Amino acid sequence: MTILEPYEPIGVLADTHDNLRPLERCLKYFSQNRVRTILHAGDLVSPQTLEVFSSFSLYLAWGNNDIFRSGITEKARMLGFSPPQEHWFLHCGGKNILLTHGDNPRFFREVTSPENPRKLHYLIKGHTHFPEDYRRGEIRILNPGPLYRSDQYTAALFWPSQDLWQLYEIS
Repeated sequence: MTILEPYEPIGVLADTHDNLRPLERCLKYFSQNRVRTILHAGDLVSPQTLEVFSSFSLYLAWGNNDIFRSGITEKARMLGFSPPQEHWFLHCGGKNILLTHGDNPRFFREVTSPENPRKLHYLIKGHTHFPEDYRRGEIRILNPGPLYRSDQYTAALFWPSQDLWQLYEIS
């Protein structure tokens, strides 16, 4: 399990699909709000897009459109990021967080079952291309929404220890 710093907001985004203009506006917003760590719930798409994250710590979950996995992994290592994972199990401010893309229904059902086998507080996902915030038993399921193929581009600031999720619309 990876431990994150609990004192600063965490930036959360998904489904960026190499759409650089809204992504750069989003990262500027994150910087203005003292974000140092970003959770990306998949569908980055190409290795070159990783360069815009160079001033942040980045945790990237694989998405179904991340087909250049070896290139993305190599670029992540070059830039000093941890290699992308299918799922990240994170701990921040006393809370257990799972970061995944959300395109594996079987895995989703398993980790969100009433028994809560992973003792999760949060599951952060993407894939649907719309923001989500709901509970399944003890687990709060969050989706920051997309930066691609949507009428509304969104991302989120997240303070797990305070159970605070703030959605941000990117114009």
